[in-house]
Amino acid sequence: MRKILISAVASLVCLAAGAQDYKSLYTKYSDNDKITSVYVSPAMFKLIGKVPEVRLNEGDVDLAPMIKSMTGFYMLQTEDQELGEKIAKDLKRIVDGKRMELMMEVNDKGQKVKVFSIGDKDFIKSMVLTLAKGPEKMFVSIDGLMRRSELEEAIGQAAGQLFD
Repeated sequence: MRKILISAVASLVCLAAGAQDYKSLYTKYSDNDKITSVYVSPAMFKLIGKVPEVRLNEGDVDLAPMIKSMTGFYMLQTEDQELGEKIAKDLKRIVDGKRMELMMEVNDKGQKVKVFSIGDKDFIKSMVLTLAKGPEKMFVSIDGLMRRSELEEAIGQAAGQLFD
């Protein structure tokens, strides 16, 4: 029991530290006029989490269990080349420093997408998505304690809908 409690506290500390990194990145750039920024607080996720079902495209994918577990959402987007490169450099330091796992990478006709995560075999504590297309750069961070099995099920259901 003590090991479980220590592990839970350590996970929460790591999650809080990760959120702090993204928050500082968001704070650094969000007031810039050349940046579109979005932040969704834990209070909003709690409110959304009270909805019994959140379906993806009127399909079979219920996102409510994952939404309930989210604690923060940060997004920065710019079409300013120089600013985008600064954000990318700062973000790379965060991702490398946390030793995040590259989950997916797509290179298609000048568009590059990467999805990183940090977690263990049961939970994903943080996900980061980067998108680069020409001068446009976007960074999205989702924090929480998402069950890996729920995320995998939702991705599988969404993929199934795409290929039906």
